[in-house]
Amino acid sequence: GGLFGDYIAFVNHSDRLNYIRWRLIPKRKAVTVYNALPDEEIEKLTAPPRSIDKDADILIGSTLRFSTQKNIVEVILAACEACAQQPRLRFVFVGEGEHYALCRSIVSAKKMNERILLPGWDSNVSQWLAKMDVFLLYSRWEALPFSIIEANYSGLPVVGSAIESIMELVNNEVGWVVPLDDRPALVKTLVSLPQDPAQIKEKAEKAARRIRELCNYEEMVEGYLELYRSVK
Repeated sequence: GGLFGDYIAFVNHSDRLNYIRWRLIPKRKAVTVYNALPDEEIEKLTAPPRSIDKDADILIGSTLRFSTQKNIVEVILAACEACAQQPRLRFVFVGEGEHYALCRSIVSAKKMNERILLPGWDSNVSQWLAKMDVFLLYSRWEALPFSIIEANYSGLPVVGSAIESIMELVNNEVGWVVPLDDRPALVKTLVSLPQDPAQIKEKAEKAARRIRELCNYEEMVEGYLELYRSVK
């Protein structure tokens, strides 16, 4: 594509800049067009940030594939440790994949079945997001995750891994960024969440405003149309 194509469209800036730096593609051919959701999908998801009582349990969740990319085994182990340290934490991970059976075994072995739920695959993402207080995506690599876009529109701040693509959507103003391959840091972040519910709401409000600025559907469509128009 870099050799014969007119353009290569990236859904984030970090991959585009890396490809240019590695001289895999000329700068003039590299274009970023952010992922975005159409209005009808946004309407299904949009919810105000939650108000959480200071003594209430916190439900942290994710909608994801149980895969190496999503780092799900490490996430489940961290969730078990966090639950052992903080009695007000609950987790739900919606999805299936090659590590699903292993994750169920880990949760069972740690006797966390009542606090860490693994309901399997469900196409109705919005109903699960509506139950959560915080979204968690601790991936090893990503492009530009639709799951984070959906979470922010649903009034959820995000705990994300410190990889370049996730940090284009999540920073410590609108969520929590945790170094990759640092389980103690992830556990510490998760355990801290019930201690400051006001901060969760504040970050959720900022995240909801920011995602509307970054991931605009009309701008995405126009970005691709402009690429087609400019091909000679």
